[in-house]
Amino acid sequence: MHCRPFFGFLVLFCASCLSINAIAQQKNDCDPIEVKAEVVKTESSANASIILKFEKNNQSKYRVILSHGNDPWKIAESGVTEFHNLKSGLYEVYVIDKNGCNKQFNLKIN
Repeated sequence: MHCRPFFGFLVLFCASCLSINAIAQQKNDCDPIEVKAEVVKTESSANASIILKFEKNNQSKYRVILSHGNDPWKIAESGVTEFHNLKSGLYEVYVIDKNGCNKQFNLKIN
């Protein structure tokens, strides 16, 4: 008698695992996001800029999120490839295309 609720839970749990696995497999079909990042620092300022250059010059199809410690995220809409007035530290860069495919990398500003 007590096995029926557990069996129902097990069936639902396994079904959700299969759907999560299918989504993960679908994301493996993504084209690689090819981007180069450059850190530019001027002598007159303690801050720097990060400039992203996308291969195939097609930056309009990407959204970029820049994260630095506890600071608020900087989110750039499609076509924006530069972040200015950044203080020193480690930055995480997330690039997401229109299909949800993504690339993550880190940059350090000294």
